[in-house]
This record gives sequence, structure tokens and C-alpha cells, in this order.
Amino acid sequence: MNISLTKELEALVSRKLESGRYLPPSEVRAGLRMLEHEEELLELQRTELRKAIAKGVAQLDRGEGALGKAAFDKARANLRARRGDAVGRGL
Repeated sequence: MNISLTKELEALVSRKLESGRYLPPSEVRAGLRMLEHEEELLELQRTELRKAIAKGVAQLDRGEGALGKAAFDKARANLRARRGDAVGRGL
């Protein structure tokens, strides 16, 4: 892909490359590929989060949710259990 720049923007890019602040074009392409990969991962995470939210909403609709203090007590117990597991494994 070719991009046309104005003379002013071309001069700006040249100055930035000469300053060492920005990488040569081949490394910029590698950076863009990494950015694209990161964006794909973020979209996968968003998709998984949406699925988890939908699952939770469906559970609540079926009356399977825990309310108030009971929910926090359960979360604290789970956290304590995980900490105990980590301590037991020497972490």
C-alpha cells in the first residue's frame, strides 16, 4: 500500500526518523503487525466477556443468582480458597 503525503508531512516524517525517535519503515511494519495482533486479542476478550455477561444474565433470569451479602461472602470464600492454594504451592 502506498500513501501520499503532503510535502510538509513528508518532511515531518523524515525529521522524526532522523531524530531516532521512530523506527525505520521495516520495523514500523512489524510494530503495526503486533498492534493488529493485539487488537485481535482484545476483540476475542470482548467477545468472551459478552458471552460471560449473557450467561450471567440468563442465570439471573432463571433465579440462579445470589443477592447482596451472600454474593460477597461467596466471592470472599473463593478468594480465600485461591490464596490458600497459592500459598500451598509456594507462590
